[in-house]
Amino acid sequence: MKNRLLLGIMVILLTMSVISCELLLEKPAKPTIHALFVSLDYYNTSIRLNGTIRDAKEIESALSSLSTHFTIEMETTWMLQEGESPSVSSLLYPTPSNILNKIEELKSGLTEQDILFIYYSGHGYDPSESNPIGGDLAVAVQESETATSTLYINDVLNLLNTIQRGKVIFVLDSCYSGNFVPDYPTGYPLINNDFEYNSRVFVLSASSKDNVSYERPIFRTEYESQLYDYTVDADDPRNHIHGVFTDLFLKGLGWHHGDGTGEVIDSAGVLTTIDGEIVDTSDIPTLRNGSITTSDIYNYILTNISRQTPMTVSGPLDLVLFSEHW
Repeated sequence: MKNRLLLGIMVILLTMSVISCELLLEKPAKPTIHALFVSLDYYNTSIRLNGTIRDAKEIESALSSLSTHFTIEMETTWMLQEGESPSVSSLLYPTPSNILNKIEELKSGLTEQDILFIYYSGHGYDPSESNPIGGDLAVAVQESETATSTLYINDVLNLLNTIQRGKVIFVLDSCYSGNFVPDYPTGYPLINNDFEYNSRVFVLSASSKDNVSYERPIFRTEYESQLYDYTVDADDPRNHIHGVFTDLFLKGLGWHHGDGTGEVIDSAGVLTTIDGEIVDTSDIPTLRNGSITTSDIYNYILTNISRQTPMTVSGPLDLVLFSEHW
């Protein structure tokens, strides 16, 4: 009888302990998203891209809308080569040194719960005799509207690998960008053997090591879009041009083109009209159990894309971009 009484008391105490822990358990702290958008249209050159600036500005608008919905802070930095008269002397002009300096600045200011979201849309270099790998980024040269220089992704990854607080997602909508993420199923980096796996760093690329990354006008049929890759008239209202990968990234976040009209003003004061919005957060295909994660975004893109193969860094952890549980 005495043993049963002691057992009953222990059960009651254990139950009360669990309940009290649950009552005292605080929700995870909300992050601040520090978003860096690096995008180039190569306007004054023969390698002009028509969708890259729109890619960056609509991704920013979608993230900003979700940040408002989930009541978290978002701070945006623009590094653009945009139009025929870009600000070539600005420290935000997307040259290799400016980009790396800005990443270091943002990385150093992260708190433990913060997220650094880096998005690049532009050219990735083709493989060549001098660089048989390909995939490094074609960025700007200070004081020049037309010249390009190379931003080596290994330099970016080595910098990100020193992160000690927060988490980073590096999104690349460029050709051959899959050269810089682990090749499934080996789990080993293809290029940078010195780059150690870091559970704080997530990479999502638009293509594999053998793929280019396409643009297309999204208001045409799929068949028409394939016919018009890289040759469409950017001024034709039917040709709301996006990178195919970025278009699916947007749709994965619940973005609807042609719904609503918003505006984005970048760091140079350029105002862009945004033809789209997130209409209903309950209609977001990557929102699962109240959260949006990088793996769910990747799986959504992979399921719906053709002609190119997106890649991601696989690891034991996932990055939660947005959550109603914060």
